[in-house]
Amino acid sequence: MLRLLSPLARRHTLFPLTTRHLHATASKAPVPSGLTLDNERLRRAVFYVPLSDTRKIQKSYTSPADCIMYDLEDGVSLNRKDQARSNLQAALADNPHVGRSEMGVRINAVGSGLEHRDLDAALSSARLQVVLVPKVERAEDVHVVAERIGSRDIKIIAGIETALGVLNVREIAQAPLVDALLFAAEDYCADTGIIRTASRRELYYARAS
Repeated sequence: MLRLLSPLARRHTLFPLTTRHLHATASKAPVPSGLTLDNERLRRAVFYVPLSDTRKIQKSYTSPADCIMYDLEDGVSLNRKDQARSNLQAALADNPHVGRSEMGVRINAVGSGLEHRDLDAALSSARLQVVLVPKVERAEDVHVVAERIGSRDIKIIAGIETALGVLNVREIAQAPLVDALLFAAEDYCADTGIIRTASRRELYYARAS
């Protein structure tokens, strides 16, 4: 069962696929039979850092966020993608919170023509722990990234941002290395033409999927 972990700026919601990101001391509630809680980190807050902005990269070194997500996608204009990739290795190497904060990178969507160069840059670092794959619409999108990761201990967060992604969410959740799903409400509404309301009832179906 997918369980809600936390809302991210009211637009993104992370759904962990296991209990691995809940500290044993974070809750006194009984643990369901067959599940265990370990001491791996929480993902209560994910701090997005556009890799084309050196000031924000420096700011990431002081952030206490559970996950530092260096961004190669929406936060970087097309004409600065190469510069951003060049900055990634140094950003991961220089961050003093490796081991306390999870280190990740959001690549461009599979099929964009940019994803393999993003992965070349990201996978050259031994400090990378998680890859956020945006706009995942089918399990095959995840397979492309998982094959590049191979046997390394790197997790995948699959971004569900479209109607097709919601329809295929179960097979996406079962794809190799997928550790969590991220539901991007604003992108989903833009894709479907849904009008947002204060009640957010229009998102119930997608979030329950």
